[in-house]
Amino acid sequence: MRRAIFRVEIDVDASPIAGHIPMTRWLRCLPHLMATGVGSAASVPLAMVTSGIVAATGEVPDSIQRWQVTILRERVRCYGYFFLLRHDTPPVAWRPSLRDPGDDPRVRVWATRRSPLHRTIPRRQAAIRSIRVASHLVLLLPIAVVMDGLYPAWMAVAARRGGWSAATRAGLLAVESWVTEVIAYGTFVSDEVPAPARRQLRQLRSAVSSASSTLGSEPGSASTNDRVGGSQVASRFAANAAGPSRLSG
Repeated sequence: MRRAIFRVEIDVDASPIAGHIPMTRWLRCLPHLMATGVGSAASVPLAMVTSGIVAATGEVPDSIQRWQVTILRERVRCYGYFFLLRHDTPPVAWRPSLRDPGDDPRVRVWATRRSPLHRTIPRRQAAIRSIRVASHLVLLLPIAVVMDGLYPAWMAVAARRGGWSAATRAGLLAVESWVTEVIAYGTFVSDEVPAPARRQLRQLRSAVSSASSTLGSEPGSASTNDRVGGSQVASRFAANAAGPSRLSG
């Protein structure tokens, strides 16, 4: 008896970086930005097709689930590199697979199939998931505008400081955990219902506050390789950035 689940693990490199790196990261990240853009553009119609299939049959095609997981895998790799959570260049994720291919030592993204007993899901889920995702978008879209619209300013701060503070890393990871959790649910990759949007926002603030008070505010104040990853509570995704913790994506 198993429903579909989705998990993300990210190993964060918190070591200091040279001042020129943040200002040129977008250029080095262009292949991933293009791959993520194409994948995201394809993900929306795929999700719409899946909703129609679920409404009609109550089943999610395995092939679509594999592609959606792969799109999410590339998104996580791109996000970590684009926002300076890692210094090594990740490979582009292009092979559709639920299992992580193991070609990226810093990012692991995988999902499980639904067991035969849970092969069919309630047809009303097609509408329910859309409504729940919309409730998250109300808060996530303004956050995306701030993160992407002010990206040059973010990079200028990182260049001046030689990296991110613990609180900033915590915030970046908490946002990505929240986003991937919602996307995985909305695209039928996962059957785990995300926590309500306002609770996610409170948990994000808590993660930032906890990291700031526990680890200090200077770049590199955490261990060189912070480890975060899979659990149900997106808020704790980065709360314990100084040591290994299993957290959710």
